[in-house]
Amino acid sequence: MCDEARPSCARCLRIGVTCEGYRHTNDVLFRDETRKTIQKVTKTLPNTVPGPDASLTVPPLEQSLCLFFADHTANRMEEGDPGYLDYLPSMYREAKQSSALVQTVRAIALTHFYNSGNFPEVKSSARGYYGEALATINEALHDPVERLEDDIMMSIWLMQLYEVLTGESARVVEQSTAWISHMQGLVMLLRLRGTHQLSTLRGRSMFYLIHGSATMHSLMAGKKSPLYDWEPLVEESRKGSADFPSPRFLASSFRIQVADVCAQMKSLPMPSSCMSAVERTRVYQEALRLKEIAMQLQRSSLDWPGCRDGKWKPRFVSLPIMLPGATQLCSREAEYFQDSHAFRLWSVYRGTMIVLHETLLKFGKDYAAASIDSQDLASGEDVILWDFERSYCVQAISSTADEILNTLPFVFGEITNAGQVRAGSDAGWGDRSKQSHLGVPAIWFLRMIKSSMYTSSTQKALATEGLYKIGRRMGIRQALTVAGA
Repeated sequence: MCDEARPSCARCLRIGVTCEGYRHTNDVLFRDETRKTIQKVTKTLPNTVPGPDASLTVPPLEQSLCLFFADHTANRMEEGDPGYLDYLPSMYREAKQSSALVQTVRAIALTHFYNSGNFPEVKSSARGYYGEALATINEALHDPVERLEDDIMMSIWLMQLYEVLTGESARVVEQSTAWISHMQGLVMLLRLRGTHQLSTLRGRSMFYLIHGSATMHSLMAGKKSPLYDWEPLVEESRKGSADFPSPRFLASSFRIQVADVCAQMKSLPMPSSCMSAVERTRVYQEALRLKEIAMQLQRSSLDWPGCRDGKWKPRFVSLPIMLPGATQLCSREAEYFQDSHAFRLWSVYRGTMIVLHETLLKFGKDYAAASIDSQDLASGEDVILWDFERSYCVQAISSTADEILNTLPFVFGEITNAGQVRAGSDAGWGDRSKQSHLGVPAIWFLRMIKSSMYTSSTQKALATEGLYKIGRRMGIRQALTVAGA
């Protein structure tokens, strides 16, 4: 929420509130001068969002809410299988007008509306709702009962989405103080809520939503997941249920294991001449152990449920596309899915594989280089750590990048979930639908392709083009920031 700059953070200065942001305390209280904040925001917040035309029958706020729910939520595939934020519209309808959830949803909806090119004057109202939501959340977190309610959890998670829509940082997941503060607060509250939250479909949906944010941060920042110890508890609480073990759970478990081994690889010290022979041997033994764990994870990924279960597997259709720098259309294999939830799981799975292989490549390269300067190591250890798997990992990154790029027509709505190709496409990158709930996760994985040392120039160009279109067509400024970085 707050970037914690001193003497005053830039975010709070812009929206006119006084805030000390999230603090890591045992009782999870967020310190804030709530009374002063509410007074300031209430004075500037209009009762309704003004529009340029008083004759409009639908106020801009209502238009923005309709647009937001249409673009950022998705229904479930079948009973017992959650969609994406499919419960949010009903939560909004049932919440009090003064609640943090209503204020946060309005802030995000108006921001999305503004980003989509509608009514520039709603931007200030969005900031006003954001400021009031911030104050309301901080006040609720002082109550040991209210802070564990679904509405508060959802409001804080939506604050993360707000950071993505405003798009002020190209590396928001790893570097944005505000985004990370939201995530840390959510993890603390998630633990306080306990495993009983997994007893309902909405509780499990919210759990995995927050769990996914935390693990994504871990993967991209090279840190161990803060919820790694929850996997056994989740498994125990869901045994015997019809939807367990689901691909969602197994994909999440795989992602946590990858985050853990990647974090260990990045933290292992390099062998050096300052170490004793015994110390260097220990480091290399640990390096070999981690390498083997990583390769085992790679092998086990081939048995991921999404590869076997028909309703989760991607399907394929040929689509004409104009490659960057080309003068005529060519045919490209595009992927589509029965459900947006399946798309999200495959995207996360593929992004995780890119992180795993890139980390393994860097790990092997560093230790191969370190072994050159070692005088008492057994011969061949640099080969074991580097040459043997290098070509395989490079090829895996390239092929995974292609798979991610092949989903972009589905993201843009050019291909329906029934495999129908819509007419009127823009050189193979359709402009028929604003499926922003698909565009948000696509940003992170396109960024991986754009920044990777092991993807081709064509792949990078396609990723950059996709990011620009996500930003311009879906009103997600984070994509534009990443594309131009």
